[in-house]
Amino acid sequence: MKCVIVVLVCFLIADARHYGRHDVHRRRRHHGVLKLEKRSLQLNLQKIPGYLNGISTGDSGIWGVNQSGNIFKLNNDGNSWTNIAGRLAQVSSGASVWGINMAGKIYKYLGDNKLQLISGTAAYIDVSNNDHVWALTKGQDIFRRTGSTWKHVAGNLKQISVGESGVWGVNSANSIFYRQGTYGDTDTDGTAWTKVSGNLKWISSGTDMVVGVDKANNIYYREGITADTPTGTKWIKVPGSLKQIDVNKNKVVGIDSGNSVYRSPVGRK
Repeated sequence: MKCVIVVLVCFLIADARHYGRHDVHRRRRHHGVLKLEKRSLQLNLQKIPGYLNGISTGDSGIWGVNQSGNIFKLNNDGNSWTNIAGRLAQVSSGASVWGINMAGKIYKYLGDNKLQLISGTAAYIDVSNNDHVWALTKGQDIFRRTGSTWKHVAGNLKQISVGESGVWGVNSANSIFYRQGTYGDTDTDGTAWTKVSGNLKWISSGTDMVVGVDKANNIYYREGITADTPTGTKWIKVPGSLKQIDVNKNKVVGIDSGNSVYRSPVGRK
């Protein structure tokens, strides 16, 4: 089993006005003074048997698709997969499971090996743990699911992630964007796109954590993401190599250049 140990150091800035808002923002007092508490994240990437072309983790579990479009869900043993009926080119796991086939048709998984065809076409789709669905067309136009329809959102992206750290995406130039007003996985279009420094080809929004990989498959973590600073402060490069990455709560999954699959618990100290 291959292991890559990654230590990420996160400095969380205390703010007495927001004390207690998020349990991840722990604070301590010493002689009446509110002090900065140093936090660290420990990432241990472990190989999972099998090869995938795409992977996603969310409250519905870890899902993936291979190069032939076969759909898989990781079993509770963490070392075997269940083959789900149907074919998809990309899959996303959140409160529910959504996917796109090779023709761009959109599907939602209903359970019991049943896929429901959804109106519209897309090239990429992502669903959050609050069941908020955003999609991108072949022309990189952006849409958000509202009820049973799709609502256009200004901008162009090639990949998008919807999570508790808000809606993040990257465009064809690998520029990084955050959608203002979406922190907390709220049911909103947001207000505008804010360009964030750096360049990534893939990005994932988690709980006060955004991770991504660049064109050389280097892995990065965004430091300092909070409700007050939703775009964080800086990118930290961490050891390892993945071409795709996804984060959900206390776990990370990814695929390397050979389509090998990895996962890791995210340990907080």
